[in-house]
Amino acid sequence: MSKVGTLEPQGNSRSTRNEFKDAVRNMGFRARWNDGGEPGGEPEGTPLPEGFDGGEGFDPEIKTVESLRDAYKGHKSKTFIDFMGDGAKDDPDITRYKSGEELYKGFKAQSELVGKKGVIIPDEGSDEATKANYRKAMGIPDKAEGYVFPEPENLHKEAQVTPEDMASFKAIVHKHGLNAKQAEGIFAEYYGMMSNALNQRDEHAILMKGEAETALRNEWGKDFDVNSTIARRLVDKFGGAETLEAFGDLGNNPKVMKFLANLGKTISEDSFVGVGSIDLSTDAAGAKQKIKEIFADPDFVDVNSPRHSALVEENTRLFKIAYSGK
Repeated sequence: MSKVGTLEPQGNSRSTRNEFKDAVRNMGFRARWNDGGEPGGEPEGTPLPEGFDGGEGFDPEIKTVESLRDAYKGHKSKTFIDFMGDGAKDDPDITRYKSGEELYKGFKAQSELVGKKGVIIPDEGSDEATKANYRKAMGIPDKAEGYVFPEPENLHKEAQVTPEDMASFKAIVHKHGLNAKQAEGIFAEYYGMMSNALNQRDEHAILMKGEAETALRNEWGKDFDVNSTIARRLVDKFGGAETLEAFGDLGNNPKVMKFLANLGKTISEDSFVGVGSIDLSTDAAGAKQKIKEIFADPDFVDVNSPRHSALVEENTRLFKIAYSGK
């Protein structure tokens, strides 16, 4: 005789029912069986033991092992949502939970929060006392000035927090009802993200500058330093320090650098009417170096030298470049 370890009879054969009965007897149960059906006919399934009581709530229409199996499978496939009312089945505050245990934990946490010290969540019609009690319990300052944020560290220089920035940020988080801990976390995250974005921008600019400089060095060769100086001095000469700063790092764009260098050479060659001859190939540092070289030249101090006058004139011109900021 084969042993039966499941309520999964296959079909309605007499041998299957007999095996089920044998299994019940082997487990020590005493049962009388009602095979049902018309005299001489076959039952429509494996009947449950006579006198079987499934307990309170058991469906009396379940009379066979097969129907009991199907009912068990149907029950196992249900979730806690299936046992709730129609309103709860469509409520996102309920359906967001995956199990009855999660629902219990969420309800318990919310009850503790709302019930703590008799806190009442205010609505539009609540009085100021109710709103004040809620803000106090939730850790929301009465005024925006009540927030206190630690000074962020290692921020990019362009992401530094000004008093005006701080006041605006506090006003925003207070408007949206954030408590002190939430506001502090968002404050740190916001300025941290801004600082990281600026650092990435600078890293990209350095990379682009390196690529641009390499391209220009390959094209200009030994004239790279002179051409670069001409481009920078041209902007400084006709735009001033503010314009030079606005241009940023000129080396980031080879096309701009080549345009400025060529324009500077043209101006230096006195091609523009009324501009006069201007040397843009020498910056302040270069001028100071040339002044040292002139001072070391014996002809500079020798008034009888045919080169003396030219050296004095060149020295005067270089002094203007080196010390006048032009």
